[in-house]
Amino acid sequence: MTAEVILQSIFSPPTLFFALGIIAAVIKSDLKVPDEAGATMGLFLLTAIGVRAGVAVSETGIDGYVAVGAITAALIGCLLALAGYTMLTRLFALDPANAGSIAGHFGAVSSMTLILSITFLEQIQVTYEPFVAALYPFMDTAALVTAILLARRSLSSKKDGNGPSTKELLIEGLTARTTVLLIGGLLIGFITGPQGMERALPLFDTLFFGVASFFMLDIGLVAGARLAELRTVNKFVLGYALIMPAIHVLIAATVATLIGLSPGGVTVFAIGLAGGASFISAPIVMRTALPQANPSLSLALALVVALPVNVIVGIPLAYHTAVFLGGAL
Repeated sequence: MTAEVILQSIFSPPTLFFALGIIAAVIKSDLKVPDEAGATMGLFLLTAIGVRAGVAVSETGIDGYVAVGAITAALIGCLLALAGYTMLTRLFALDPANAGSIAGHFGAVSSMTLILSITFLEQIQVTYEPFVAALYPFMDTAALVTAILLARRSLSSKKDGNGPSTKELLIEGLTARTTVLLIGGLLIGFITGPQGMERALPLFDTLFFGVASFFMLDIGLVAGARLAELRTVNKFVLGYALIMPAIHVLIAATVATLIGLSPGGVTVFAIGLAGGASFISAPIVMRTALPQANPSLSLALALVVALPVNVIVGIPLAYHTAVFLGGAL
């Protein structure tokens, strides 16, 4: 069953479009997705996730379960960033700025991995708690702020720690377009409910899988163009990028199972939120907060290493981990 699900993920339209994008970049094809088109598809997908989650929550109602999920997501974000920063500085002797940047990228949420985890579950017809996707900003902001504070504390001791305040970082994370779209879409879907969204909901449901598939072509083109950057990456840091997402998934899946999420919800929480590496929000924040860090290093690890591994095997394995833990705990 595991092999069947992995093969189904590998030969799914999103994965194949991603591979096509990488191949096109490697052979130096003139294939390009206009920046405006890529941005529009990303905005649509995030809005669709938020709206569909809001409609679902309006049907089930809000209780303390959602609050527990939000607190858990924030704590996991802090933990992942702290663990990553400690490992990078203590074991790999990486400088504080780059350690903070990488830990922030891998602790923050990859919106693309979130989208693909939901697409995967819908493809194999597994249900999940819709509100889990809306926990994105809690984990994302907590991880970024934690990583930056750890790096800046070390840099300050070396008299090199200027940058935005903690308050400014929180505001930036909570007002980012990803957060605004997810939370805004959730609120709109929740307020209007299934009846109010009756005419609009088919748009977000019917087009979601197709748009997600084509969006992966754009991501593949970007990832393929950065493949050469891996030649300069320290092999131990490269190992970190390969191993840490799996560790993140195991930690998050265990916690999500303990708080009562279904295997589908655990999958979204573990791989969609905790198991990816941000290559949208994190680079923007880190460029301002930790200008001493090398942006190409963190971005190459997130986009060229973590994302392809998650696309090919990470998401289906996370689902099977969730199923196993659901029966064991």
